[in-house]
Amino acid sequence: MAAPEANTLYVETIKAKQVQAHTIYAHEIKAGRVNARIYRTEKLESRGWYGEIETAVVSASVIYVKELEADLVEADTIFVHKMKASGVSTRKSGSND
Repeated sequence: MAAPEANTLYVETIKAKQVQAHTIYAHEIKAGRVNARIYRTEKLESRGWYGEIETAVVSASVIYVKELEADLVEADTIFVHKMKASGVSTRKSGSND
């Protein structure tokens, strides 16, 4: 069985119960729980990112998103400018806080 093709998603807004990816690049994340290595970044340039995804589960290899809102976000690595999360279980990296 062949491995699935890597896929990349570019979108302005994601609203979902669960978001899964290897890597997420986001301007803003609002989540109930986040499981990932998190790196704070400068504001992301998001020209050319259009549309909104509203569904139960979003899964992709790489996600570029301006605003992500979900109950659960799982990724190997997240690069994010602003993040609000409650009940968070995260591993933070790349932060001087």
